[in-house]
Amino acid sequence: LMVIPGELGQLLDRMLDHFGIYPTRRAAVKRAAQEAWLRDNASVSWIPGAHGLLRGLRSLGHELVLMTNSTEPGWRSAAKRLGLRGELDRFLLSWELGFAKPDPRMWELVESRYPEVPRENFWMVGDRDGDDLAVPKERGWNVVLVDGEASLHELHRRLVGNGLILIADVPVE
Repeated sequence: LMVIPGELGQLLDRMLDHFGIYPTRRAAVKRAAQEAWLRDNASVSWIPGAHGLLRGLRSLGHELVLMTNSTEPGWRSAAKRLGLRGELDRFLLSWELGFAKPDPRMWELVESRYPEVPRENFWMVGDRDGDDLAVPKERGWNVVLVDGEASLHELHRRLVGNGLILIADVPVE
């Protein structure tokens, strides 16, 4: 579903068709899935300190690319709720591309956009080790798992340690 454009209802119909949900149960299953989706997407929020760190990195001239495995309606909801359009430089959206992480083409697209940048200068920050970090790590990128505030501080420490930022330039909120 993350590589197919479409509205939530259309995506759910495809999923129900795929799993062979009988017509007698279809309306109830679809309603429950829509409610769960709305609940999950209503809870999307910044990890404390992440928004400030992104803004600080951009203010220092670092380009930020978002790669996401998301449905089209999921992306629209998160982008609006978090104000992502003004915070990042590029977006690689699985539903637009027709493929998703961990497909190596995601990282190849970034590398082709910045051919002058050595792979060891790329950073991949993700919240899932398998989908987000395994492929870029194999490609020689720096990878950091961020799944909460403590790991965000670890990312900050590594960025400072690699000379990409100074503590005073980009404090973690």
